[in-house]
Amino acid sequence: MFIVQCNVAATASERPIAPPSAWRIPPVEDSIESVVDDLLEGQYNNPVRVIGFDAAQRTSRDVSEEVARELRQRCIDRRREPPDFLQEFLLGMRAPRH
Repeated sequence: MFIVQCNVAATASERPIAPPSAWRIPPVEDSIESVVDDLLEGQYNNPVRVIGFDAAQRTSRDVSEEVARELRQRCIDRRREPPDFLQEFLLGMRAPRH
């Protein structure tokens, strides 16, 4: 399961940790690809990070960089620029390695 943290009160650089009410739990999204689809469709407002949970192992980790890589690759594959509403999220993640 994945949770996308969205900062509803300010930009990510102004307030990197949003209040708990800004967390959105997507319905039955079990892959990074489905999170990327929703991000590209604009279903999240000002995403800050993505946390992946493994219930079987009782672990969680920040998967934001993986999501950013997938977003960039998906845009390259489609020969398009990332949408403006995802620019701040992508800028907050590491640049792709060549």
